[in-house]
Amino acid sequence: MYKRQGEKEPRGKWLLALLGLASLGSGYYIAQTADSPLKAVNVFFLAVIFVVIGTYLLFMTGSIVLLKALKKNKNYYYKAKHFTAVSGMLYRMKQNAAGLANICIMSTVVIVVLSVCVCLYAGIEDSMKNQFPKDVSVGIPDGSDEARTEASRLIRETAEETGVKVTGELGYRSFLLPCMLRGDTAMFGNAMDYGDEEGFTDSYRGMVLIPLEDYNAVTGGDETLQQGEALIYAPEDEYAYDTILLGDVPYTVKKVLDNVPLVADGTMSSVVGMFYVILPDVNSVDSLAQEYGFSSEELNHAGYDAWFDLEGDAGDKENMVRLLGEKLAEENPGSYVQYKEDYRQSTYVMNGGALFIGIFVGALFLISTVLVIYYKQISEGYDDRENFQLMQKVGMDRREVRRTIRSQILAVFFLPLLGAFLHVAFAFRVMTMLLAVMYVLNVPLFLACTAGVTAVFTLFYVVVYLLTSREYYRIVR
Repeated sequence: MYKRQGEKEPRGKWLLALLGLASLGSGYYIAQTADSPLKAVNVFFLAVIFVVIGTYLLFMTGSIVLLKALKKNKNYYYKAKHFTAVSGMLYRMKQNAAGLANICIMSTVVIVVLSVCVCLYAGIEDSMKNQFPKDVSVGIPDGSDEARTEASRLIRETAEETGVKVTGELGYRSFLLPCMLRGDTAMFGNAMDYGDEEGFTDSYRGMVLIPLEDYNAVTGGDETLQQGEALIYAPEDEYAYDTILLGDVPYTVKKVLDNVPLVADGTMSSVVGMFYVILPDVNSVDSLAQEYGFSSEELNHAGYDAWFDLEGDAGDKENMVRLLGEKLAEENPGSYVQYKEDYRQSTYVMNGGALFIGIFVGALFLISTVLVIYYKQISEGYDDRENFQLMQKVGMDRREVRRTIRSQILAVFFLPLLGAFLHVAFAFRVMTMLLAVMYVLNVPLFLACTAGVTAVFTLFYVVVYLLTSREYYRIVR
């Protein structure tokens, strides 16, 4: 005669549960301690791996450990509503932990991917403002007086030739040096102390050297500097030193600036943190450039960057930018001309494509989530049908049995969603840094996109729950 053997109660594995908690905590910690876009890029996937491992271990072992701890609490466990709920949840988690972890991970992926893609598309105009403070940006590698005068002449000549008007022209000479900034010391070239990887990501900077004359011209200020003095703008750092050592050259920090026009809005959004130093004159810039700059001598001096707006017909503007690029390249090889409208169009195409891919990938994960949920509900329905009938035979009324099963289903069903919300909350900070790399600096916009996507996904999740739970109750009746 066949006898049905009861299923063994799952064992609580404390070591794996603690390992899962440590793994999840490590992923969260890595995401929260990334303090620059460069570090965020380096640690993002490591944090993801830790979170995924932690999620699976906590669903598969942590939940069992927690439920068995509740079972050992006699004051809590030996009550009618807790007794059946905890006992039922123990077996449900044993059977469905891996599936619930899958749902949690897939839900997180859907929310994060769609939030980023929606924000990238919705934030295109913001990114244009950050990347292009004016309509056109021009850069020439030769910042000499003759080259700058010739560039300005070509700009006006081309504008007149194409029937457009140039307004609000601003520009300054500068030189970019990669460096390691440790305290009040900037190390260049072979002297750069890369150290460990964490030290590298924390200290690596792009240092922009600007002569005081150009800074005053752009700002309309009247700052003065003696030889050996400097002004500092450190958007990535809280610079609190009275001096700065640029290679072997010491400078006294006269003032730490709050911002640098154009620079602060246009170029600080990058993977590498930026650091700006205003020096007394262009000779000071060229001296450092020649000492620690590129190996090509013709590039060891300050280049020149200019920005201006255009007034006129759209077609004439495009024609002016094209002709100006050709003339500058012929006059000064290595020059560039960037037009905001060209980048706006290409950005809409690129980010629109990213949005489409995000929706497509999100839809795939949603379909996978629905299939996992549906299979889980149907399989549980057939497994629970006999248990449902057995509980009624031992004296529990139908309404109480139904309430117990409903509470278990709700807990199991929405636990992955709560886990996904937690993952998204801890990922938010590092995702804002990754978006900054693409010139999307509007954190409130990303928060709104994330909240909107989360709300829509939650609504969809609830609808799926209602539809699949109806099938479940139909089976267990």
